[in-house]
Amino acid sequence: MPAIELVNRHCEVVNVDSGVDYRLRALERAAIFYSPLDEAAEQELSRSFRAIAGNEGEAEASLEVNHRVLKTHRLHDDVAWFEFLELCDGPRSQNDYIELAREFHTVLVSNVSRMDAKKMIRRVGSSIWWTSFMTAASSC
Repeated sequence: MPAIELVNRHCEVVNVDSGVDYRLRALERAAIFYSPLDEAAEQELSRSFRAIAGNEGEAEASLEVNHRVLKTHRLHDDVAWFEFLELCDGPRSQNDYIELAREFHTVLVSNVSRMDAKKMIRRVGSSIWWTSFMTAASSC
């Protein structure tokens, strides 16, 4: 980015952090998957969100991504928590997921349903968008 290059060229940049991203420490201690999809899983996700975000965040917040409104379960700064169907069951494109991956340090997704062959056929759109989201998130 040209602006960052100019700042680096014409200013003395002083690093004031300790080199430790404390949000990552919370993520490293959290489980990646919670199963079954029950109240205990929801509570664990809630604990993970608080540990990463530093607080409860805003419940049921909406945000706009590429002119589409997405409703979050919880939102705080660069941490977002979505329901699976909100992310993957509607008009989405891979650009939406790329933007989410750029915008948020951490994205939690709850209620990801098991996809057996019959559900895959019925919900082929959701599974395609889930794959797009995972690809975008891992590349940013």
